[in-house]
Amino acid sequence: MKDNKILKQIPKTEHNTVRCTINNHVYLLTWDKTKDKHSLWAVHRNGFEKLATKNSPLELYDAIDKLESGE
Repeated sequence: MKDNKILKQIPKTEHNTVRCTINNHVYLLTWDKTKDKHSLWAVHRNGFEKLATKNSPLELYDAIDKLESGE
């Protein structure tokens, strides 16, 4: 994955946050109501990094599989 900017806060347009842990790292799944997009975020000590954005949460499975496999 490319290097993404670390944000101090997740944008207010992102809703319905689901927290998950993969290989001892915390990630969030969110839904942007205004754009009807779903995003996968990595949680860091200093903020949040958007890893992927798709039309459906099911489309994020490929990104999650890569995290699980350590790619």
